[in-house]
Amino acid sequence: NGVQAFVYTVNSNHIASIQNIVEQTTDGTMSAVQGLNPGDTVSITGFDKLQDGSKVDIEDSPQEAAGTQAGKSAAGQTR
Repeated sequence: NGVQAFVYTVNSNHIASIQNIVEQTTDGTMSAVQGLNPGDTVSITGFDKLQDGSKVDIEDSPQEAAGTQAGKSAAGQTR
C-alpha cells in the first residue's frame, strides 16, 4: 500500500476490508485517525497476514470478556 496508512476493518460477516486512514495525532501509544466510524471493528493482531476479503475469527480481549470499556478499546472497537 505504499505510504498510505491503513487498517483492516472487520464487518459483521467476519470479512476483513482494507480501510485507508489519516493519522492526525499520536502520543506513541494511541492515535487519533480520520477514516474510521464509531463502532468500526479494527484488527489489532494478525494484520500482517490479512488480505482484503479474508475471513477472520474475532476473539474478545480478557478485559472485554470482563465487560470493561478498556477491553472494548483493546479489542479494536473505535469510539
